[in-house]
Amino acid sequence: MLSTEGTDGFRVTGARLNNERETLLLGWGSMSDPTVDVIIATNRASPFLSEALASVRAQTWAGWRIIIVDDGCSDPEFLRSAVRDIPDARIVRQPPSGASAARNTGIRAGSGDLIAFLDDDDVWHPGRLAAQVSAWQAATDRVAVYCGGWYMGSDGTPFGRGWPAVQASSAQFLGADVPPPRIVTLLVRRTVCESMGGFNETFTLAEDNEFILRLAQEGEMVAVDERLVGYRRHSMNMSGAALEGRLANERALLMQIESARGRGDETTARLLRNHLRWVRRTSAPASVRHMAAAVRRADATAFARELAWASRSAPIHTLAALAAKSATALRKALRPSRGDAPPGPCKR
Repeated sequence: MLSTEGTDGFRVTGARLNNERETLLLGWGSMSDPTVDVIIATNRASPFLSEALASVRAQTWAGWRIIIVDDGCSDPEFLRSAVRDIPDARIVRQPPSGASAARNTGIRAGSGDLIAFLDDDDVWHPGRLAAQVSAWQAATDRVAVYCGGWYMGSDGTPFGRGWPAVQASSAQFLGADVPPPRIVTLLVRRTVCESMGGFNETFTLAEDNEFILRLAQEGEMVAVDERLVGYRRHSMNMSGAALEGRLANERALLMQIESARGRGDETTARLLRNHLRWVRRTSAPASVRHMAAAVRRADATAFARELAWASRSAPIHTLAALAAKSATALRKALRPSRGDAPPGPCKR
């Protein structure tokens, strides 16, 4: 049972299939009633998959089809069982190849006009597809529609403020004036996704960011400023080490800068250089924290790798972050402890 009450005052329980959806699937795909391929790439028997699927089945927009890409799951029967009662759901199995390759397999396996990517541990607001499809129908020349979302714990309880979907130009995304959309919030036109070649399969980290950088160069996007995607944080979340993720993001930006320069697009190259400087500047404090942690655990290799990155990519900002961290530590050291409170007035 899926329960996301408290995020936008809604609660979803169970699954919903109706005659409207079954009728729409018989005439799969048109611009007046665009269809959506929901691609779920997974390599595990996720304990959260049933909630993810239930949130798709609860969509008020009926024209969706689920495609699960089994990227080497150790329990394929678990996946088959999960979609057994979902009409028209499809499972495509492949050897372990990574998230980029799995999503590309899902894209090739589908035929919907629009594509959405759902992680096996996230959920959707029931009105997500209806809101985003409606926004796209009002601007079919746009390459994608994005929305905001909320954070939730492993038990599905929302926490924090989530993130909004600010309407911005692709130039603003490329230049990092506005944070780019998250892959889990995107509804992408199939024709655009195919023309840009899908995901870059040489990336095992930052593949989402690399894809979005190229997507923003294909055209403009539309924002639906509602929190429509629930992003789950838990111990099983896939994430790379901080430094490796940083290096992958730098690589993605450097590749796109070189590509823009190669086709004579200096405007885009300049925006991407600004983005690279922003990534390096904002990553410097994290690098300092990781260096300090490496010192505490006597990990000379980790310290040397972080120091090498900081010296090469963000020397000035790292020095500034070190100064700020040192000042904070000094203030804490000089602050009187509770047991050292100044004495009260002397009695006469």
